[in-house]
Amino acid sequence: MTHINAPGAGGSAMRGAHSRVSAQRSPARGGRNSPVPQAAPLAGFAPGGAAGTCPAPPVGLPRPSSLLSLTCAAAAAPSPSSPSATLRAPLTGDPLVSYILEGPLLGSCGISANSVRGAAGEWERLGRQLALQLGFEHDAMDAVQKLRIYHYYLPVYWWAAAQLEAHRAAGQKTALVLGISAPQGCGKTTIVEQLELLFNWLGRPAASVSIDDFYLTHADQNALAAANPGNRLLQLRGNAGTHDLALGTELRGYRAAWDELVDSWLVIRIGDPQWVFKWRLQAEERMKAGGKAGMSAEQIADFVSRFIPAYSAYLPGLYGVGPTTARTGRTLIIEVDQNRSPVTQQPKPVV
Repeated sequence: MTHINAPGAGGSAMRGAHSRVSAQRSPARGGRNSPVPQAAPLAGFAPGGAAGTCPAPPVGLPRPSSLLSLTCAAAAAPSPSSPSATLRAPLTGDPLVSYILEGPLLGSCGISANSVRGAAGEWERLGRQLALQLGFEHDAMDAVQKLRIYHYYLPVYWWAAAQLEAHRAAGQKTALVLGISAPQGCGKTTIVEQLELLFNWLGRPAASVSIDDFYLTHADQNALAAANPGNRLLQLRGNAGTHDLALGTELRGYRAAWDELVDSWLVIRIGDPQWVFKWRLQAEERMKAGGKAGMSAEQIADFVSRFIPAYSAYLPGLYGVGPTTARTGRTLIIEVDQNRSPVTQQPKPVV
């Protein structure tokens, strides 16, 4: 499987994100030798700092809906689909089936109650593997960890596996290309990493590649910024205009360069682009906690505000009609909340 993971900045770049799931299955089974990536927490993060000290973004750029969230992003209240993380009873057998059937993504992913009951053992086997990959103790998971695996990642896995089977049934000999489009910080990299590991563990070769690989070089980006000193959107990479046009073809050709390569689409929808401010803060605080350099609240406000115009411009159309090459039966749009958990009421299909 190869996935091109969109950076979540410019609209065209986001629509060009895609993954490939190999149409060939190898007999190999078992684990992988590479280190297993750790998932980012789903719950809100409460960084240090006094309340009300968040800075305003640069003049002329959009403000986050609540700047207070930049330094006071206390753990968000659980969504209706995110029960309080208090009980840690093992999930297996009938209790596991009952829990899976409570998930909000089953209908969107085309998963029936009977199919869950008939494959309960496989759900648990795959769930245990995902828990291992994520560093969870399966039989002592908290509510958020259970939700992450059984209400989110596994339903999407089953949908992707069905897309692969349909690809084969249509006589395709090439890899399935699965496009993933989502704003920065909402968890697309983590879900891609976990699905890639899971497919490979099952003996279905999978790989990923990111559109980040197709930005201008550092020197070319600096030259672009210097040539456009009055355009704050071009001072950092991410927005349309900061990609390598020789590699990605011309901007007007993004559909031909990226979207037309995609066989199936997964779109992760969010309720408010302003949430990106808090998600970026969480990422930077994790980096600092790990001993790495991270941006301050002021720098985060400046950085994220440069991409909000692109989100405002293209997200309504993306959510309303899907990506440019979206097809019936080949497009899954799911919505997550501020904790990156699927909301109870999922959007209806748009194609």
